[in-house]
Amino acid sequence: MKMRLFFLVRVSFFLSLLYGGLVSASAEQFADVVQKDSDILGQKLEQKKSDDALDGKVVEKGVEKNSALVLPQPPPPPIFKDIPVPQYKGPLANASAQTALELLLPLMIAQDVGNMVRLMKGVSASQARDIVVKVLAQKDSVLTADDKVRLIIGIVATYYATDKSSQQLLFDLILRYALVPSNPLAFIAVRYKYSQAIKPLLSWAEAVVTLKNKKAPEWLKDDAFKSIQTAVLSNDFKSFSALLKNGIVVTPEQAGQLFLDAAGVKNARVDFIVPLVRLKANLNSIDTQLDYYTPLMKATSVGNLAFVKALFKAGAKINKIDDPALQVAIKKKQLAIEVFLREQGAQE
Repeated sequence: MKMRLFFLVRVSFFLSLLYGGLVSASAEQFADVVQKDSDILGQKLEQKKSDDALDGKVVEKGVEKNSALVLPQPPPPPIFKDIPVPQYKGPLANASAQTALELLLPLMIAQDVGNMVRLMKGVSASQARDIVVKVLAQKDSVLTADDKVRLIIGIVATYYATDKSSQQLLFDLILRYALVPSNPLAFIAVRYKYSQAIKPLLSWAEAVVTLKNKKAPEWLKDDAFKSIQTAVLSNDFKSFSALLKNGIVVTPEQAGQLFLDAAGVKNARVDFIVPLVRLKANLNSIDTQLDYYTPLMKATSVGNLAFVKALFKAGAKINKIDDPALQVAIKKKQLAIEVFLREQGAQE
């Protein structure tokens, strides 16, 4: 029994030794396998870098640049040569002067000058002159002198704004047919939105007055100032601004007259005051040709409180004793203006 027990103990001891050796051997084999796999993986990574370098790739910090994969590029856009765009010509472009007159007749009867100008598209300057001559020579025409001048100005502004020879060719018809418009030329131009013709008109009128001197029509003299004065008297600030913008020159003396004109207009816009002050107008000028009123007195007379306030703000004088504007306010029973003048220190 003891022998048997001893034998079992010995067998167990040898089995434990054998098992321990196997475990140790397995661990060593496992380590060898891991090392081999790591070496293989490293070799593959090195091979990939080598291949990438050959393919034109640069791997930097894990970011790929300059990919070797070349994407197809779209073809360059086609190059088109400048194709001339056909210019549209109006129905009068190839018509004789007489035929053009017949086509324009319905518009003449309707005094539709704007569309008469539009139909002249594509017409040469000499042809335009011949057509206008037919229109001006038409007997029993309902077109007024202003309409006829507007037609000429409109054609110049629309089609010949930069052609001086064509401008003179057409403007000379105004004198040839003795057209005397009721409004100054530059004002007609700006009123009907033909501002491109203002400078050519002024140059032409100045040349006519200079060359013909005393023989020049009286109505043509000082057309520039008369145009801007008409804008003021019409309370047309938009036209007034456009005339200044397009080269109308106003002297300080003329600006003072314009101040008197504006102040005498009922409900005159206060917008006139600032540009006239910039033109060095005298705020306290006196109308020696009419009533000896100042602008403040004129604005008071027509009851324009807004204009009175704007004049005072701009620097118009108010007398502490015997203020003439206050006397006018009392005489004309302009109570609101009277109160305002007294608040500013005016006294009877």
